[in-house]
Amino acid sequence: MRFSLIVATLGRSTEVQKLLESLDRQTHRDFEVIVVDQNTDGRLLPILRAFENRLELRRVESAPGLSRARNVGLRVISGEAVCFPDDDCWYPQDVLSRVNKLLTDNPGWQGIIGDSVDETGRPTLPWRDRAGKLTEPMSWRRALAIALFLRSKLIRQIGGFDETLGVGTGLLWGSGEDNDLVLRTLEAGVHMQYEPNVHVCHPRLFPVFDKSGWAKRYSYALGDGKLLQKHPMPLWWRLLFFAVPIGRAMGSLVRFNRKEAYFHWLTFKGRMKGFRSNNETDCAKVVFPLAASASEDERGYENAGLGRNTPLPALDPETEPRA
Repeated sequence: MRFSLIVATLGRSTEVQKLLESLDRQTHRDFEVIVVDQNTDGRLLPILRAFENRLELRRVESAPGLSRARNVGLRVISGEAVCFPDDDCWYPQDVLSRVNKLLTDNPGWQGIIGDSVDETGRPTLPWRDRAGKLTEPMSWRRALAIALFLRSKLIRQIGGFDETLGVGTGLLWGSGEDNDLVLRTLEAGVHMQYEPNVHVCHPRLFPVFDKSGWAKRYSYALGDGKLLQKHPMPLWWRLLFFAVPIGRAMGSLVRFNRKEAYFHWLTFKGRMKGFRSNNETDCAKVVFPLAASASEDERGYENAGLGRNTPLPALDPETEPRA
């Protein structure tokens, strides 16, 4: 099975190199890496040049926005399956081999969600689920795009990422694009499988109880609330969705941790605001088609392409950007 790996990247260099090094160690070799470059300074060119004879690389360009960039990449995939590693994650050497065997042995499975783990092998998410068919409540706990592997024919059927959700959209909703995609697969009635032994590595994200941490948490909570508006869940689930952060805030106050309590209060406030937002700032109600032509702000995703037979553009050694 051939894989297409879409890496949307902005502002990182050494992390991208670490990811590419991990891909070079994969035991399953039939894959392409589509690097969707949102940088304007050419910082990735020296890094990509070092791997152009070791990996099947293709560089395409996109304006900022995670969902927008991934959709640019989706329009040029050639693989039978597609995945979305972050630019700061890395792959264990057998992950593509594992997914290839699972999808080949189970033709009824249209996609797999694995686990995100840190450098010690510990899961980065707090919830634990058994391997099995993915459900909608599980999707709200497990949907991370970096651990998602989909058959390409499925994503062509349901469309790409919602470009009104996620970081870089210019809107309020700082998260939800990955869960939206997974929920749409479930609404299409296909079998999505959760496999906890399929690991993708990512740095551990500890909550930071300062202004930057509060702002990030609020932005993510707004996206979660907006997503609940787009994909309604049962009443019992909605009650838990809003009650849990209130309970955590109260627990933090009992421990006299006001900063942590404020973090959880912002989670509740953001979820509520996103859920109750009006249609003027609503999520997209249509699927983003993958066959559409590139918009002007994508700046031509064939520009400076880095396929196996396409050389890197020449750079002046005196002005070449450093990693």
